[in-house]
Amino acid sequence: MTVMNNVFILFILYLIFFNTGDAQVRAVPIPDEAERNHLRTSNTYDDAQRLSEVIEQEWLVTGAWGNHRRFVYTYTDEGRTVRQVAQFWEDGMWNLATRETKTYRTERELTSRTRERRADTDEWVPEKREIYVYNENNQLTELQTQKRADNNSWQYDWRFIYIYDDSDNIIEKTFEKWGRNGWEVASRIIEEFDADGNRTERVIYEMRDGRLSWEKAFLYDNDGDKMIRQTMRRWTGTSWQNIEEERYEYDNEDRLLNVEYYEYHENNDSILVAKDVYNYDDEETVIERIREHRQPDGSLQEDWKYVEKYDYRGYRVSKSYHEWQNGRWVEQHRTTYTYDIYGNKTSSLTQR
Repeated sequence: MTVMNNVFILFILYLIFFNTGDAQVRAVPIPDEAERNHLRTSNTYDDAQRLSEVIEQEWLVTGAWGNHRRFVYTYTDEGRTVRQVAQFWEDGMWNLATRETKTYRTERELTSRTRERRADTDEWVPEKREIYVYNENNQLTELQTQKRADNNSWQYDWRFIYIYDDSDNIIEKTFEKWGRNGWEVASRIIEEFDADGNRTERVIYEMRDGRLSWEKAFLYDNDGDKMIRQTMRRWTGTSWQNIEEERYEYDNEDRLLNVEYYEYHENNDSILVAKDVYNYDDEETVIERIREHRQPDGSLQEDWKYVEKYDYRGYRVSKSYHEWQNGRWVEQHRTTYTYDIYGNKTSSLTQR
């Protein structure tokens, strides 16, 4: 009996560790839908179809949904959002956490946005605020962010300056950071448009210690609505040196087909290191974005993909993330959405 028991045990160990057939496959547990639950939200709308409340819930180790966070929105009679209050669930009740208050000069033009946190003294304490400045043409010319200092005064943080052409196109955006010597330029965006108002080029300049560091140049098609190429360059002190580049390809229906990612070497030779492939079904209700990465032999191999699905109304009903493992796609997480008859998103469910 001892010999037979030993033989039986060895046979079981063989099935578990060495067999590549059905015995090993059956040994892998497959989680059910409930075990994959992670996060879900539910949205509530008022009679004017304005979002009034969002509740987030997390999947607990007890196997049930538990409240996590809630957002409550307040509107003016004209429908502008003037306040957003965030609350966290603790000790069986909702507790105030932060709130954001907005002021307007017109229906859509903000003049300020203030963020406050709820202190232990049950008082609202200001943390950050944004100030919006307009010119006589009602164009936003400056956006300034400020943070609360220890002495309860407002301190400069960031400043964004906008310059327009005669056609009301923003041709320059400057981002400045408040430092010891006052405002210091951090980055600048320059854009060019043709006579028809189509964007033809966009360049982002990054500054470091007051000097040029790198730039990212965007090239568009003749209509200005499709990006053709995106190139990142480093400033060497005397010239621009290419670092990375993205190249875009579209089909006859202006749908994005491929994005190729290149890296440059010192001799300015470019090497294809990755590629995104976009697939569409006949009704364009399923869209896949597949990422391929360069292998040591120079070939491209699937790595991961995103899949989005839409209903007949064009609303996204799910998005999922998959990884290529052992010759097949394995779903890592998925989010599904529901809508009411008005097209308002009413809920979302994230599973892993």
